[in-house]
Amino acid sequence: MSSPQELLIKSCRVVVGESVTELQTHLNQYAATPAPGSPYLADQQPLRTGGSPRDIARLRVYQHGFLALQHVVVSAMDHLRSIHVLMADDLPPLFAGTTLARAAGEAAAQVLHRLDSNLTSELRLLRFAASLHHGLQDQTRGAKGLPEASVPRQAGVLEACEAQLADVEAILDECGMDVGKAGLTSRSTGESAPFRVQLSGLAQAVFPHRASWYNSTSGTAHSQPWALGTVNKGFEDNHLLFGANPLELGGAVILALDACTVIDSTYAAYFGHDPARATDTYQHRSAEIDTALLNSAPKALKHEMAVRLQQAATTPR
Repeated sequence: MSSPQELLIKSCRVVVGESVTELQTHLNQYAATPAPGSPYLADQQPLRTGGSPRDIARLRVYQHGFLALQHVVVSAMDHLRSIHVLMADDLPPLFAGTTLARAAGEAAAQVLHRLDSNLTSELRLLRFAASLHHGLQDQTRGAKGLPEASVPRQAGVLEACEAQLADVEAILDECGMDVGKAGLTSRSTGESAPFRVQLSGLAQAVFPHRASWYNSTSGTAHSQPWALGTVNKGFEDNHLLFGANPLELGGAVILALDACTVIDSTYAAYFGHDPARATDTYQHRSAEIDTALLNSAPKALKHEMAVRLQQAATTPR
């Protein structure tokens, strides 16, 4: 007969695997069937039919921004699949599941930040453009940091980066966007988007019901001693034993399911579909993991994790 912890690990593996598969299926379905009046059609149809230099420039930025967002989604999916793979191992992960779930959560927060259907088309395009510009700024700064005698600098990598940044700034000017020190501003609406988005703050805003747990994942991802002690299982022959913490595993999976919920619902709304059915499914799976957690974690461990979450809530990130 399986122990409560073995049942928890099995439940985690099953719900993550099912959720990742469904998420991929849903995203493909949404993209293949955009609904009339959807934000997706509102964003790009006018640009495809306009034909002016401004429309052409804005379409280029939109297409690049949407492709970049696809890369973020692929990153989230890769981290989610990795959690599923780890859960299938004979030795469940001690910490890696938490780190992977944090990365998936931050990717989901970026998806909502750039594709939120409640934003205006102009602000979504500004956020696409700001992300593009910020990436090129970082690339140029990185090139400047290379030694002048290095092969990349001798090959002209800095000049190439600076030229690419200048080309993009010219395109943004054609789009009707002013480039400032900290971000972009639309000349037509006055809306603005910052270049740099603080991921931790963004994720905390997207997952307000998981704020303490998200902070706690920072301690694990950055190997802070206060966050790592919950895997101690005692001593045997004067050797310290380690084992998976069921609350750590379950919490990682619940955060992973939250990431699925955010990505799925954001894409559904953007393409004009109702996200409620998919969202309800992820939430039902979260409830399953909550139940498995209650059955698998002894009272002492629950108290220890509660203390850890309190530490996380009062520790600046």
